[in-house]
Amino acid sequence: MTQAARDDNYVTSIQGVSSIDLSTPTPIASNPATGALLIDVAAPTEGNNGSYTITEVLVGTVTTTTIEKVIGVTTYTKTVVEDTSTGITTVSVWS
Repeated sequence: MTQAARDDNYVTSIQGVSSIDLSTPTPIASNPATGALLIDVAAPTEGNNGSYTITEVLVGTVTTTTIEKVIGVTTYTKTVVEDTSTGITTVSVWS
């Protein structure tokens, strides 16, 4: 298994997985000006009016990223919480 990159303080970085097999580690990219995560969203299928909203909040050493996916009138939410002081990252399931 590939190890996540570490910064100068030996804190691991976030990385994604390939959408092909959902297990191969891949780096992620962000907008250098805003820090927003860059994503590639496929066009919704016919009949779906899907959209995504990603928000990120930093409080002290804890970064909380909320991803909202809206399909029709249904909203799904996933939350990623990363604490740089402990190196612990928690990812919720879609709810």
